[in-house]
Amino acid sequence: MTVQHSEIVEVEQAWGPNDSRMVSAIKWNGQLYTPDAGFGHNPGQGYLAALGQRLLERSAVAEPQLASLAVRQTLGNETLLNAVSTDVNTFVNNTLLNKQARGQLRHVGALPPQVVDRLFEKGVAVESAVITLTDENLLHALRDSKDAQLPESLWQRLTEFILNPKAILYNTQKADAALTYVLDLPDTSGKLVVFIDRELKARPTEGGKKERIKTNLIRTGKILANDESLRNKGINEVLWGSLD
Repeated sequence: MTVQHSEIVEVEQAWGPNDSRMVSAIKWNGQLYTPDAGFGHNPGQGYLAALGQRLLERSAVAEPQLASLAVRQTLGNETLLNAVSTDVNTFVNNTLLNKQARGQLRHVGALPPQVVDRLFEKGVAVESAVITLTDENLLHALRDSKDAQLPESLWQRLTEFILNPKAILYNTQKADAALTYVLDLPDTSGKLVVFIDRELKARPTEGGKKERIKTNLIRTGKILANDESLRNKGINEVLWGSLD
């Protein structure tokens, strides 16, 4: 497989019948990706957030190893990471304010390339590297009856936490393939449960009909009182990072 790096470039985009503008685009795998030309009249942070979601949408149907490399490299761009994080923050705040699932979602990152490789070695050939949060699962994770809830601040900064977890574990006992993301928090640790290759219907950033996609779905999360259960090698295998 030939891996081509992703980069953010400036391109000229049609703007109305007789005008054009310079906008940011992601160049990846020989193609240019931009949000729809009608996205906003000010190509600022909102534009960059849509650009990030556009890349993640395309990555959901791309070869997983290539998509993983491209997404993680692109989110290494601090300006784009901040824009995507701000958009996820707004999505989380609006969902918690409305307290109602409306079938909305945000793509928040991608599995590391090493995890894609390790899963393949274990006979789990993921169809997508992208990680997604739905409003339904966010509300499920923060429901009033939920014990040891993760703080809202984690969900608001989810893209950053997904990019830099402490460890990623594979549960060898679950009937449904799942990963556990272990996260460093102030004075404690937390975990997210990510189900592998779940099918969703999602509307593209530029609009149109909903499309079926495969993604890795964040189901829930909680504060860890301790990580002893995670250290049971008969149940969990560390694929990335360390519990130490």
